[in-house]
Amino acid sequence: RFSEAIKHYHKTLALDPNWTRAYYELATALTRSGRRQEAQHYRSLFKQHSQTPQEMADDGFTAQDDLLKARQSLAGLLVDAADLVQAKAQNNQILALLQQAVTLVPSDQGTRKRLAAHYRALGRFQEALAECEQIARLAPHEATCQMLIGSLSLQLRLYAKAESAFKRMIKLAPEGSVGYRELARIYLETGKHLAQTQSLAQQAVALEATAENYFLLGRAHHRNKNTDAALKALQRAVQLDPHNPGYQRIYQQLRVGK
Repeated sequence: RFSEAIKHYHKTLALDPNWTRAYYELATALTRSGRRQEAQHYRSLFKQHSQTPQEMADDGFTAQDDLLKARQSLAGLLVDAADLVQAKAQNNQILALLQQAVTLVPSDQGTRKRLAAHYRALGRFQEALAECEQIARLAPHEATCQMLIGSLSLQLRLYAKAESAFKRMIKLAPEGSVGYRELARIYLETGKHLAQTQSLAQQAVALEATAENYFLLGRAHHRNKNTDAALKALQRAVQLDPHNPGYQRIYQQLRVGK
């Protein structure tokens, strides 16, 4: 609402002609409303009233500040545009808008998360992983980001990177079961550190007694040749999720095989 802003800045300067910040903001509002000749006049007055560059910086309204505001505003418009075209499933356009928004404000975690999610939805896991790694640099203490890095790394068969991410997740969120469960799953898939899979799976069950965690515990016991313990854990998984055919099948196979 530039016309209203201009009116109030004029009133400000009528009350106090030495209010330096008002000259700068008035010039900016005039520029954005297309009144460039008037804007130049007030920009010149702003320079006259500004004694030193340091004072301008202390005032908080330097040209750099204005550029940052403009970039943030444009990034917000790009994200809003992405919302509008998402309903039409215009994936390429959504992607381009989000990429531009991230370029304008690289530190905006929310936009980066949306871009990562869009990459993932398109099956572009490498780009999604790269975005998640950027977010992790911006928010090194965010456990969810480590979970996404681990999950995407597994899809790309980058087991060492996935292992590192889930270890980091356990440190950041030791009260959650996901890190323990997924780390145990990696060791089962790769055949590494099989002795640790039992303790990791047991920790996951202790934190969250879900069917998924019990099923993993059963697999861990089975790989370590603890058949009785495996059957007990698998049976509990079946009890918690009786409609899961995978749990039923593995449990019956192991029971018959015994």
